[in-house]
Amino acid sequence: MKKLVTALVGAVLLVLMWSGGGGTSYAADNQVRLFLNRTELVPEVPPRIVNDLTLVPVRIISEELGAEVSWNQEKQQVTIKRDGALLQLAINNPVASVNGAAFKLETAPVLDSGTTLLPVRFVTENLGMDVQWDNLTRSVFLFDKSSSIPVSGGQSSEPPKAGASIPPAATETPSPAATPKPSPSASSSASIMPSSTPTSKPSGSSSPTLPGSTIAPGATPGTSPSTGPDHVVSVIQTISFSDGRMAITADRAVPQPVFTHLSNPSRLVIDLPGARLAQTVNGKAVEQVNELAISAEFSERIRFSQFQDQPPTVRIVVDLKQKIDYTLLEGRNPAELTIAMKGYNFLVVLDAGHGDGDPGAISKITGRKEKDFNLSMVLKIAKALENIPNLQVKLTRQDDTFVELNERADFANRLNADVFVSVHANSFNKATVSGTETYYSRDESRALADILHSRILPATGFNDRGVRKNDLRVTLRTVMPAVLCEIGYLSSPEEEAALFTEKLQLQTAEAIAAGIREYLQIP
Repeated sequence: MKKLVTALVGAVLLVLMWSGGGGTSYAADNQVRLFLNRTELVPEVPPRIVNDLTLVPVRIISEELGAEVSWNQEKQQVTIKRDGALLQLAINNPVASVNGAAFKLETAPVLDSGTTLLPVRFVTENLGMDVQWDNLTRSVFLFDKSSSIPVSGGQSSEPPKAGASIPPAATETPSPAATPKPSPSASSSASIMPSSTPTSKPSGSSSPTLPGSTIAPGATPGTSPSTGPDHVVSVIQTISFSDGRMAITADRAVPQPVFTHLSNPSRLVIDLPGARLAQTVNGKAVEQVNELAISAEFSERIRFSQFQDQPPTVRIVVDLKQKIDYTLLEGRNPAELTIAMKGYNFLVVLDAGHGDGDPGAISKITGRKEKDFNLSMVLKIAKALENIPNLQVKLTRQDDTFVELNERADFANRLNADVFVSVHANSFNKATVSGTETYYSRDESRALADILHSRILPATGFNDRGVRKNDLRVTLRTVMPAVLCEIGYLSSPEEEAALFTEKLQLQTAEAIAAGIREYLQIP
């Protein structure tokens, strides 16, 4: 097992060095992403390459694995305890300790912005992790053995040499695509949304199994090496795109596709289990990763590869620039599969807090009511978003009426909205308290909250009271990314005076509208 883990680590190290040799940075298009048990790790300090070896933040990995981590400032030493293992490493010291025994590191730990970075080989071998690599998505996956899927025996027991090809291994279990919607002319359809957040809508489709190895040497197209020549699979001959439709042809019936979604960056993944790529596809010799340039509002390229060999699976990836609708069309020829794709209309729900007999906060200075400010703001935001292509706006209230908190959230849920934004003004018993706050309840809403907050602050010029997590009814009950914006304080004389001016309301409404468009990636 140790040899296997070493081989896996060696492969990962080579992959991580692929784009940058011994450098410490690489272009955005070649960046390698890091996942732990299929959850993406986004540390403040990213992984780096030092002396041709990859260093990763110790805390984000070890704490996720339930390890106890401590730091000795005087010795510049980190100690990690987990399942009877005791690891001690010191900054810039190439010798570590494992349960009291000296362990020579291939490169010493470093300290970056207060974060200790350790060699990934050390973390992998001593915290009991497996490693997988997905060539199409350029991602490294670290698996705790308790949740790891067994690795195929097709891997070499020794790390590949520099310049050797890296077989596409596992990808994370992707975020599910949207629930298929019935269509008179389709067998299934759904929508996919690109986002800086790993948010997606529920799916009834299963995720693909993790792969083990590439095509076995000498394997015959149309047969599976795992079951012999009697097990016939479909051989994919063409993958094309024209007029908003992807067409896939094979030598026999094309397998039923499995649709999934990967975020950051956004991709529609189409897996064809029981299929193998022909030696030439679209008249070109098949390579490890193949690209098809397309011209569509939602994408510029499609990539495809032999994702795994046992069982044979072809993977097609559509790199997305915006949310799309896709529909699997029914046809008379089972050897042809057609998927219609088009840009998707986003739906934004705006919520003006309070209303009617619920005035919200009331200014002690002028008697102005929060409910009136909220409605005025929401109407201006809606105005700023009208006539935006691929965008619809719905309001929980359009006049001085009252809507129950649960109904506000349920309204957005019923509409299957993509974004929910509630607008409020704040109040406190001290007039000296002032500023802008933005609230969210669920982690998948944090990115939206950060974007809107960063836009609102310069528009108001108020104090920055931060992005805060709180279990507010409308942001907790909603199922899409949802935030509540407290623009300013009615209890502050200066802010109350500004909040009811046309200038500030227009500036802030435009800022929120721009933030929504930024989040949804709408130009």
